[in-house]
Amino acid sequence: MDLELKQIKEAKEALGKKMIESSEQLARQMVEAFYENTDSGERAADKELIEILGRLVKIIGEGLFDECVEQESAVWGERVGFMTIDKGGELIPTLKMSSHYKKVLLSYILEAGEQAKWNNKILIEIISKADSIVTTTVAGFAQAFISHSNRLLEESQNEYLKISVPIVPLSKKVAILPLIGEIHQKRAEILIQQALKASSEQGYDSLIIDVSGVQTATPIVIDMFHKLIGSLTLLGITPILTGIRPQLSKSFVQSNITLDGITIMNNLHHAVSYLSLD
Repeated sequence: MDLELKQIKEAKEALGKKMIESSEQLARQMVEAFYENTDSGERAADKELIEILGRLVKIIGEGLFDECVEQESAVWGERVGFMTIDKGGELIPTLKMSSHYKKVLLSYILEAGEQAKWNNKILIEIISKADSIVTTTVAGFAQAFISHSNRLLEESQNEYLKISVPIVPLSKKVAILPLIGEIHQKRAEILIQQALKASSEQGYDSLIIDVSGVQTATPIVIDMFHKLIGSLTLLGITPILTGIRPQLSKSFVQSNITLDGITIMNNLHHAVSYLSLD
């Protein structure tokens, strides 16, 4: 091994082990550094935060001589991110705290380098590696917030889609499901679930499915009708289709979906008259 590379490796290992041994002390300095730059009257008595940062210091220390640790740092950062979310913490203020932690680490590394008389190349290698581990940890932390935001967004969309399934009762035994607008995969799934749930819970004998507002006969639309009609039939609920456009009718034929036995009416008025609801 090249002498210079050997010196770098030895320096990383020596500093890494020293950081592990001094993890609690460094964690306390990090917390103190943060509170010194805020208006908060609190100080380093936050035991949980000290433990969390102590683990971060150990991960950085281990990462200086173990390449496998960097992957662990991302997982650890994500776990801490979810802990922060559970406690009502926010992403940006928490990320800003990392600058205070980095200053403590940099000072520690520079002081260690001065004592060990490391040259600039060794210092740069160590600082770069430590910074890489911290960055990976922060990325994992941020990913937790991204995942949380995506989950909240999906939940909101699902709630909106449920609301957009307007099953209107016409009598105690008959309801209408008017379909309007674009039907994408997610909306199709919610639509089937809600239609079956409402029809079953309310004990409807018939469900009028008005498709006059469906503009495009996509494969998703065709598949949705196939599943919805089949499921309603299995539940003993009579599906009645109204407002089928020529394009939609053609798509049914091309997809080998048979509508034999399914009541089809030109429009909603005919369906209402057929069911003697006038």
